Amino acid sequence: MKRALLTAFLLLLLLCFCTAGRAENGLSEDFSSALMTLYGNGGGTVISAAECGFSGAAVIKTESGCFLTVLSREDDGWTVLFENHQAAGEGTKVYLDTDEMLILTDPFPWNDGNCDQYYFVRENEWVLSSVIRYEGTPDEWNAGTEYHASLSGGWLCTETVYTDQNDNILMRSPGMPLPDVLTEEEKSLAAFSGFEPPVCAIGYTTDDSMCISDDILRRLFSAAVRGGYSYADGYLDRDGLQFIADRPDGSRVLLCCEYTQDHVCRITESTPLPAGTMIGIENFVETLNLGGQQYGVRIGRSSDGTWGARGVLMKSGGYFELGPCFASEGVLWWNASPYIGTVPWKDITVMDWSLIPESMEEARALIDPSGWATPHNPDPKDRLHLRQAPDRGSRSLGKYYNGTPLLVISRGSEWTRVRIGNTEGYMMTKYLAFGDQINSLPSALTGKINVHPATEILWDGETVPVKITGYDVSRLLIIGVAGDEWYLVWDPYTGHFGRIRQTELWDGNG
Repeated sequence: MKRALLTAFLLLLLLCFCTAGRAENGLSEDFSSALMTLYGNGGGTVISAAECGFSGAAVIKTESGCFLTVLSREDDGWTVLFENHQAAGEGTKVYLDTDEMLILTDPFPWNDGNCDQYYFVRENEWVLSSVIRYEGTPDEWNAGTEYHASLSGGWLCTETVYTDQNDNILMRSPGMPLPDVLTEEEKSLAAFSGFEPPVCAIGYTTDDSMCISDDILRRLFSAAVRGGYSYADGYLDRDGLQFIADRPDGSRVLLCCEYTQDHVCRITESTPLPAGTMIGIENFVETLNLGGQQYGVRIGRSSDGTWGARGVLMKSGGYFELGPCFASEGVLWWNASPYIGTVPWKDITVMDWSLIPESMEEARALIDPSGWATPHNPDPKDRLHLRQAPDRGSRSLGKYYNGTPLLVISRGSEWTRVRIGNTEGYMMTKYLAFGDQINSLPSALTGKINVHPATEILWDGETVPVKITGYDVSRLLIIGVAGDEWYLVWDPYTGHFGRIRQTELWDGNG
């Protein structure tokens, strides 16, 4: 209690000190006078200025452009610590929250109200500590979005915050933490570039192709990978870091790295890649260019942590999608007719890269539907019960559409035991299609869109629902219903199953 009272007293003194002797523009007379002496008499114009305690800063406009000046109060007046001619533009605003916290705000010229804010703290010098981007105007359908990035304790941590029209937080979505591989000079305000900042609000700064620089990727590789591997190429997406690396024996492999929220790095190593494999084919920057043949595959992470193929870019330029148990021509959400079965591209740790299909026809031929089934309702709009026990009077665990992937556990003449995600139950054998028959049936799976900016979902095997965005909803397929309240959904790319209240989704107006 005494410490809290002392802190409050000191803050009150600081507030009095920072506001004493203010001019109408909110600046003290001696600070305004110092800016005029230093810059005004030479034709400079103060665009924005702030002071607090022993710190002051201003954005100055001259004929040659705008720059940031940072000052310190000394016994004999204000002294310029440094000028930075890359940090500020004509729209940049500077603010001092305390005399040890400086904020630069850069508005988006193409969108009023959207801006980037860079936060600098004064240690031995002013250094970048965090970035916030305000983006999007919330309405009934869309959330306002804030992107947060912070540099602390040797880590770069990111988070996306979604808000409604009243600034209430709808959901928080933490990003994958990454090691802070920036030098002190790169984080210094004296060297900061507002046009090419070392960190943006979504993490390390990307270029026009949404890739971070090869230099930063090499530093991240050095921080994550041990054991004599040599860096060849790298890429970062929402699933994690992907590195092409050469082993000490000369073979080339893919290393998929995921950092947990408690900063543990999990690395999955692939089987040897074709010689010469790199990352990127023209603007398909996330695609492995297998053997440098302008043909490649995109890799992603499943819900169980397994890394496998997610899509193929053909030499002809066409594209088809792959998943842990399917292949689909076109975008699956709009063309919900996946070919279902056991696939050879599910796990990079055992994958034969020569079996990555080069066409949809090859993909179909590689899928093994034995051991799988799907509902075969005579009316495609109908749904088949999954029963808790092999009895029509047993509790229903949900009703499923034609096209739902069912892993067969045991097949009987009247009832077949199947697994859907983590859920096991019984379906009537006469209403199931097995093996090769699965992929000759029209699928009744559909996609829907979210009613609200954030949609609550209960993932299979979990007890607490979480919220997901409209982008995540767009990946889901409706595979059935549970009663009159729930849609049963499947994320075919990750293998996740779950349920969403029917009031949260609709068909859309297109």
